Amino acid sequence: MIGVRLIGVNTPERGQAGWAEARDFLRALLTGQRVRLAREAGHANRDRYGRLLRLVYLDDDLVQALIIAAGHSEYTARWGRSPTIEAACDQ
Repeated sequence: MIGVRLIGVNTPERGQAGWAEARDFLRALLTGQRVRLAREAGHANRDRYGRLLRLVYLDDDLVQALIIAAGHSEYTARWGRSPTIEAACDQ
């Protein structure tokens, strides 16, 4: 299994309020599904834990935009802007 970090989103950490809800949202959305991973220009390939830093697509939907729209995460440019996420959230 490959670890993947959703770039551009800030989601509660384990033990923080909202963490379980965000986890459950992603599990329900992605379990058993095929996703497409895309690298965002200007972002590192991996984080300090060795996880791939990627945009994640479910069909044509950007998973980062879906978790933000559901209220389980917020956009962050802390590690670099993501024009892809910004555009998807403006729609």
